[in-house]
Amino acid sequence: MLVGYDFHYDLPLSGTIGGVGIFVKTTLDCTILNDFKIVTSDQYKVENLWMEVKKNTKTYIIGGIYRHPGHDIKNLEQNLDIIFSKIQQRRLLCIIAGDINIDLLKYSLHSTNKGYIDNFISNNILPVIVMPTRITDRSATLVDHIYYSEGSYKNNNNLVKSGNIWCDITDHLPNYILTMNNGDNREKNQNDQLPLVPLFSGKNIQKFKEKLELVDWSTIYNCNDVNAAYTAFHEILNNCYEDSFPYVRLSRKRSKD
Repeated sequence: MLVGYDFHYDLPLSGTIGGVGIFVKTTLDCTILNDFKIVTSDQYKVENLWMEVKKNTKTYIIGGIYRHPGHDIKNLEQNLDIIFSKIQQRRLLCIIAGDINIDLLKYSLHSTNKGYIDNFISNNILPVIVMPTRITDRSATLVDHIYYSEGSYKNNNNLVKSGNIWCDITDHLPNYILTMNNGDNREKNQNDQLPLVPLFSGKNIQKFKEKLELVDWSTIYNCNDVNAAYTAFHEILNNCYEDSFPYVRLSRKRSKD
């Protein structure tokens, strides 16, 4: 358990695989939306949890879903369509996330995958994770999803940042979404503290080549210890690199890349 957070969860009816859980800060006003819940069964297994969370002046609808692989996608799509109608009526900010086991990278290859994602888009609920989330030696799939809708706040300059975190703890990459107002001081501070990056200009690349051409490699050729030779080689190469490519502040334009 996390100190200062309440844990809400939905467990599978049978077996040890599946389930969904959400931590909510204890200081936030949270209401479970039981009328949103998709009914699960042995024939159609899906765990899901829906809640309304209030923070300051904004109210969010939060949904967490785990769809067991191999079960009917059309059934999930139909159930979500009912939920989407309720979300549209409330016109609230909405975030839906979970391990859905539907590969969004196959959008153009399978009609069921296309129908599933088109249903979200037609309701103005957009996917914010667009890179593979499960990577193996033989495949890369996007089966962990996060969706976002601004509701009636679409004119309030909401800023959304999302992505995957590279991690080898599990075979699924952790995903995240951050929302804030575009005029937030935190965002201004972030823009003022853009990272330093090496400048790979044509002039600097030519400078790097010229430095390498002037290097005296005799000390490495005459070295009998392979580890010492590699250390010396790495040091020479690194010194040439750092002298040729000075670090400069990343521009706001390039930071969007």
